[in-house]
Amino acid sequence: MHLSELRSRFRSGFTLVELIAVLILIAIAATSAAPVMDTVDRSRKAGIRDEVARRLMMARSHAMTTGMPSGVRFDVDAQMAEGLEIISSGAAPSAMKMQGHGEAVDSMFAGVAIESVVLDGGGAYDTVWFSNEGAPHYRTGGGVYVGAFTQDAVITVSGGGTVTVRMVTGMIE
Repeated sequence: MHLSELRSRFRSGFTLVELIAVLILIAIAATSAAPVMDTVDRSRKAGIRDEVARRLMMARSHAMTTGMPSGVRFDVDAQMAEGLEIISSGAAPSAMKMQGHGEAVDSMFAGVAIESVVLDGGGAYDTVWFSNEGAPHYRTGGGVYVGAFTQDAVITVSGGGTVTVRMVTGMIE
């Protein structure tokens, strides 16, 4: 064996040029990944806002279709937005079958949450109910009609996103 063959056979480690090339490639990959991660975060925030709006729209549509009150009960601590319906006059509210029912919204969109639900009535109510005409109103926990909204309902989610239920029309924005 030649001396040059022995040296190349026992050579270990990397040259400075190889290390610099790898560091440059890592830097390029890192700068490319940062905007993608920001996009993922924005998508999750938009996703939770859209999910809250979807559940409200489903309840409103259900009330208008069936002619019976339907609503969405919010529990910020448990991160729940549960669909409710009253299936006959005088009956207590029961769970409405809807996609995502019983699943906490923060489990659907990791790292984001429903931050607050502002309904008028001094905090006595946690549910946005809709009439057969699609107008929002209040009911007791037992389902007894209390009255129409006197202000818009505003649900705030992570990142400052909001879902608004208009007090007169029930439009969801």
